[in-house]
Amino acid sequence: MFIFVGFSPNNQIVPVGVEVNSSGYIITDEKCETSIPGIFAIGDLRQKYANQIVIAAADGCTAALAAAHYVEMKKSRAICCFETTEVVSAGTA
Repeated sequence: MFIFVGFSPNNQIVPVGVEVNSSGYIITDEKCETSIPGIFAIGDLRQKYANQIVIAAADGCTAALAAAHYVEMKKSRAICCFETTEVVSAGTA
């Protein structure tokens, strides 16, 4: 049995620029990434076919893996961009 209690996405804290549909649900790709790179949406706030807890849990796993990959890609690009032989130190002497 599935009890329907209604849907009203609470998208008040969604950053400006994240694409939402006419009902207020966030539009994502298959990795749960929004229209702003590095911002992910999961659960009942995301536009999808069904809103059930098992799907929300799967969204969480997908988004966590995608976010980890996103961070690793950003870190590797930063390393490539800042590879120099300069030595910098900070602190007190």
